[in-house]
Amino acid sequence: MVEAAISMRDAVLEVWKTDRIPCNNMYDAREIKQAEAEALAKAVDAVPSPDDPPEFAVWLDTLRRPNLTNTEWDEVFDAMYAYFEPDEGGAAT
Repeated sequence: MVEAAISMRDAVLEVWKTDRIPCNNMYDAREIKQAEAEALAKAVDAVPSPDDPPEFAVWLDTLRRPNLTNTEWDEVFDAMYAYFEPDEGGAAT
């Protein structure tokens, strides 16, 4: 069975949500990294919709880049938080 492509918005949300998983120990950190890798792998075939902001594609492309620095990673996730939780209420989702 062929899996349907994920929407760009859902792909970005899935990646962003991995950053919200509580990390209490090294085991959690490994699980979170695995969840991030899986979400980014699914995002490769994400299908944009006309109302998606161009930042979605930029964020996903940046996060998949090899040799991404921690600063670049943080900048992308800061932008995601600003988009999805502009007032820490999360109304944009």
